[in-house]
Amino acid sequence: MSEKILKQIGKELGTRRQQIEKKLEQKKKEIASELKPFFDSVMSMDRESAEFKLFLNAYKYYIGKMSRSLSITEFMMADLQATVENLAKGRIREMNPRDVVNFVFYYFSLIEVWGNSACDFLVMLLVANKRAFHIERSYKTPRIKHAHSMEDLEEERVPLTTKLNFLMDNGISSFASTIDNQFRNDIAHLNFNVEENMIYVRGKPTLLTALLGGTEFLEANNTLMNYIERFSDKTYRSSSSKKGDRNK
Repeated sequence: MSEKILKQIGKELGTRRQQIEKKLEQKKKEIASELKPFFDSVMSMDRESAEFKLFLNAYKYYIGKMSRSLSITEFMMADLQATVENLAKGRIREMNPRDVVNFVFYYFSLIEVWGNSACDFLVMLLVANKRAFHIERSYKTPRIKHAHSMEDLEEERVPLTTKLNFLMDNGISSFASTIDNQFRNDIAHLNFNVEENMIYVRGKPTLLTALLGGTEFLEANNTLMNYIERFSDKTYRSSSSKKGDRNK
């Protein structure tokens, strides 16, 4: 990629930086506002209720899955954020197609692993809040069943589009909107072209889409993780308090 194009991208990032950061802050507030009532509801549930146990199992499964992919994800996150910073400040003078492909596949990996899993977890959050999610099974009977775990969603390979639509239809649209599923599908099916050392998807250069899209999703995911940590802290304190009461 030529230095001229990189300067144009850097200039666009630089001039839009404040606007982008303001948009991200607003998006985080919207996501937090949407998540709060559902997490508040779960944290007020009877610990022996079926709904709370369903959510607790999803929480444990999600945390376990995320911890296994944390090291490589942290590397990709740091690289994305550093590149956005360096481009905005004009520090990058050369980038070849391989570099851009790396960032495109960073985005794909983030959405495929963290995005899919976050959506699975949020589907279970909604199910715990009495929103029914039905799965059409490939060959087992009954053909239609209620989802009761993240494993159910994975076993039947529920499409990301279906999960995103369910979130949007049930009050978690701001988080869902941070995932560009069409861009993710284009990457998965190699629907992009290389012209003059620039990679295009649907006629548009992909670098900014990957960098800014990845950044937006990471901020959304951080907001979700903040609520998960609050749930963890409250659950731990509650169980510790009950143990203390039993020991008196």
